[in-house]
Amino acid sequence: IRSKSAQSLDGRTAMASGESYWITGNKARADVQYWRGRSGAIITGVETVLQDDCQLNFRPEKLSKKHRIISDKYIVNQPIRVIVDSQLRTPLDAQILNHPAQVLIATAVEDEVKINQYIKSGIAVKSMRAANGLVDLQQLCRYLGMHEINEVLIESGATLSGGFLAAGLIDEIIVYTAPVLLGSSGRPLFQINIEEMSKRHHIEITSIKSFGKDQR
Repeated sequence: IRSKSAQSLDGRTAMASGESYWITGNKARADVQYWRGRSGAIITGVETVLQDDCQLNFRPEKLSKKHRIISDKYIVNQPIRVIVDSQLRTPLDAQILNHPAQVLIATAVEDEVKINQYIKSGIAVKSMRAANGLVDLQQLCRYLGMHEINEVLIESGATLSGGFLAAGLIDEIIVYTAPVLLGSSGRPLFQINIEEMSKRHHIEITSIKSFGKDQR
């Protein structure tokens, strides 16, 4: 399970309004396609869908020349897009639902009438309610593993990414850093509460690589 984010030099992933188009350059965004292509599933949150009307599909034509050569080794099908949507707020006309067979909505709702609106459109909905009334992220990861999805990419906002991190579910963090400043009111990389230095998360850096002006 990998978390992928793009941030400014001061650790912000978007403006306070949610605007984030684009923090990084073309070469860094092309590298993201490699990670999407080798993943069995891409997880995002409903807030990202509502804010960006994203597609989160793999685009092989955007790959770097190096990765185009080896792309067949990893890519067979488009990854499943998983939307973490506790209250089923995903619009039925959202771009991410253009290919409904490739989408799973993980929700905390158990209302069959509400769920059937999506099922009638060919969209799989799985209720995974946790004790806090939100989606049970551990159950979601177990569900994907049971369906032989062995590589997962999280592309979401700070709240959902922070939820995965707090639950100890992230194995790798991929961060693209651009040489720009977005200011202290911008949105953070992870929404997590750490109030003591002794509780900080230690990260082992395994590689640093440049893509144009950006670094991964």
